[in-house]
Order: sequence, then structure tokens, then C-alpha cells
Amino acid sequence: DAATAAAVAAVGQPCSAVSFGGRGGSATQMSLHDGVGDGAAEELPAGWHSVEDDFISVKVVVTPCRSDKSRRGIVPHGHLSDGRMYLVLVRKCGHIGYIRFLIHMSANGLTDRCFPFVRVIPVTAVRARPVGHESSWNVDGELLSHNSVDIEVDHAAVDVFARGVELVAPLA
Repeated sequence: DAATAAAVAAVGQPCSAVSFGGRGGSATQMSLHDGVGDGAAEELPAGWHSVEDDFISVKVVVTPCRSDKSRRGIVPHGHLSDGRMYLVLVRKCGHIGYIRFLIHMSANGLTDRCFPFVRVIPVTAVRARPVGHESSWNVDGELLSHNSVDIEVDHAAVDVFARGVELVAPLA
């Protein structure tokens, strides 16, 4: 369901430019000084940051995404009502390093710089632009037809996608 979804870039085609930011600037608690570029030749709004690199995986996580296989979830401190999503950037690394990352993500969840090639950044909006036209995005198992994506937190969607106890008047 969309409220608990994590958007994950398909591994294989490196993504080149990721821009992130948000309303009020409070969500971006850090800026990336290593590899900062001028983005995908587009003007970025004030308070946004851009990073260009070969990413083998880009995830945007809204909630912890807990399961039987990952008891703590991908981002243990994520919450549906905190107004943030968490951008997980995985730079190019070796096969063994990536397997270690996947095991760590499943067993412990992710924190910023848990590996030298991993960044976890709280954001309210993300733009991702691939190197070429052959890249694709996989969102909860569905392939998107567009290879450039813009993702933004929308508090109003919680009412639409929320689940749980509904308060209703008792039947007379």
C-alpha cells in the first residue's frame, strides 16, 4: 500500500543525479560535500542539495517497513506522521560489500554512514535523474515507465491511506 511503500531503484543501471530538499529546510539535516554537483542541468529550489555519483541502489523509505525477516525494519526510526521520508543512497561498491549491506539492513536497519558507501538522509522531497534513458524504477514490485522521478511527502494522503481502528457510532 502506498502509505508504507518504499521506492527502490532497480540495481544494475547506475543513477547519476539525486537532488533532495524540502519545505522549511528542517528535514535536510546535513549537506553532501563529497561529490556535490550541479544536478541534472536543472535549477534546484532554495534549500535543496544535489549529489551526482554512480548509485547502485536508491531507496526512499516512508515507514520502517518491518517484517518477519526484518524485525527492526529498513529505517527503524521512520514514522508515518513525522513528515519525512528517508533517502537511502548506496554508492557503487563491490559484490561482497553490497551483500553485507543487505544483511545489515535486514538484521539491524540502516543509519547514516553504517557503511562508507551508504547515506541515509531525512528529506521531504526527492528528485532522481538517471544517466541514460535505459534506467528504470521499481516501486513495490511495479516498474515505472518514466526513468526520472519526483517524490514528495504529502500529509493529506495519510487520511486516504491510513489503516487502523475506525471510530464509528454503535448500532442501536
